[in-house]
Amino acid sequence: MRIHAGWIVAAVVLLALAIASVFYLEVHAHPVCHDARAYWRIAGVYGEGGIFAGHHAANMRTWLYPAMLMLVLQLSATLALGAAPLLFVLQFILHLGSCALLGARVFVGRPAPALLLFALLACNPFVLPYVGVSLTDGAALACFNVWLAAMVSGARPGRYRWAWIALAGAMAGAACAIRPAYVYLVLLTPLVAFAARRGWREGLGAVVLALLMPFLALGPQVAINQLHFDRATPLPVGDLRAGQIIWGITNLKYGTSPVPEDDPRMFYPNPLATGTAGDVDGLGWYLRHPARGAGTLALKLVGAFDFDFLPAYVRDRDPPLQWLFRLLSIGLLLAGLSGMWLYLRWTRLAQATRLGPRWMPALVFTAWAAVTLPSAVELRFTLPMLPLLLALAVVAGVGLRDRQWNLSRRSLAVPALAFVAMVLAAGFVGRQNVIFDPTPADAATIALFECK
Repeated sequence: MRIHAGWIVAAVVLLALAIASVFYLEVHAHPVCHDARAYWRIAGVYGEGGIFAGHHAANMRTWLYPAMLMLVLQLSATLALGAAPLLFVLQFILHLGSCALLGARVFVGRPAPALLLFALLACNPFVLPYVGVSLTDGAALACFNVWLAAMVSGARPGRYRWAWIALAGAMAGAACAIRPAYVYLVLLTPLVAFAARRGWREGLGAVVLALLMPFLALGPQVAINQLHFDRATPLPVGDLRAGQIIWGITNLKYGTSPVPEDDPRMFYPNPLATGTAGDVDGLGWYLRHPARGAGTLALKLVGAFDFDFLPAYVRDRDPPLQWLFRLLSIGLLLAGLSGMWLYLRWTRLAQATRLGPRWMPALVFTAWAAVTLPSAVELRFTLPMLPLLLALAVVAGVGLRDRQWNLSRRSLAVPALAFVAMVLAAGFVGRQNVIFDPTPADAATIALFECK
């Protein structure tokens, strides 16, 4: 008995809604705090004076997400409904729509794997906690999903190639205008568009289009910076890079745990930086300590995918299924990286699916790592890589099934050993959390964090 695809889609949507609702209720059982509260305040300023109105964080925050919240507040007043549930509905719709588009564009003409990818993306338990909270991560991730779908479509010849490239450029700009850490998308879009050209004239046209479209979203930020700070730049004028790199050396990871009567800052101090506190001055530290630096980046990569806590704001510091979160997220990292290797290695796999040129997924992952890993990594920084790795894992699985390849025990032993090593490394990073060991060394790390 075959189940109609419509019923499967309905079941996926209901399951995703149920998971997202649990996290939404958990978040809003407590007062809105920290960055989530700050964005609502900026939205209120925009509501009174427009997006060019000055506010306390204008040098650090970009305009697009507070503008989106401003529209939610206006709609809330019109409908006499709460702003928080309206934002939840809006971000949930954006999440579902972007997941559906990505699944459909990766597996064009193949409804079964497209539906599988949509289900995995839509019900991702590491993403859904951010749908119901007023942080930039959910909206920016939806932009990334659309960017990836448009990029893999624009990288192939077709009638609507130019439209896909234009959409990719616009989404790169929107993601960057929501979260500046997505700036690598603005750089990758013209590069991939040019590499997928059929001629030099078409390639140059694609590059120009890919460079212009991001400014639909970045243009207002340039105007804001020029108006308030006399600097025509599309990124926030406040420079956090030096501080972020230093914090990223002294800490493997960072989180926020607003538990009453306790410090909400949740540090994971880096034991490999022990004894080098006076030498931590930025990227030069990695050059002077290559072994420590390589180990630090490796631990930070594993830690970035170890979702030991699911919510953005950690209220339960000892969740009962923490071990399961770790196994699932590290398994996703390994499956995605394995799929990336297969996609890069086998030409036929890249030709049979739609994830762009063979090198594109690896380039996107590398660009994300170059921007993210040197910083003070938070789990929410990892979100854009989850759909990419899920897509790679499904593409590789479908490719292996189509070719009916039988994997040998030897070929399975390597990823099995890698999985064990990654889980152990993730456990090591997790044990550095100040929750478990608030030592004087950790206090020194916090002092360093505060003075930068």
